[in-house]
Amino acid sequence: MSERAEVLYKCDGFYNKESEGGFRFDDPALGIDWQIPHDKAIISDKDKILPALEAVKTNFEFQV
Repeated sequence: MSERAEVLYKCDGFYNKESEGGFRFDDPALGIDWQIPHDKAIISDKDKILPALEAVKTNFEFQV
């Protein structure tokens, strides 16, 4: 957490809804204290229906 943060992202093609993805920012498994009351958070309708991280389906393979 910081007093000031910048988020940048790059798009290199046309929007493709089928390739869009994400997971819930408030997934309890992540244990992140956002320091914002849930009823005060501004969340898009699209983000409100995202799954928990555990339920995300992806084609990526993660290796440690």
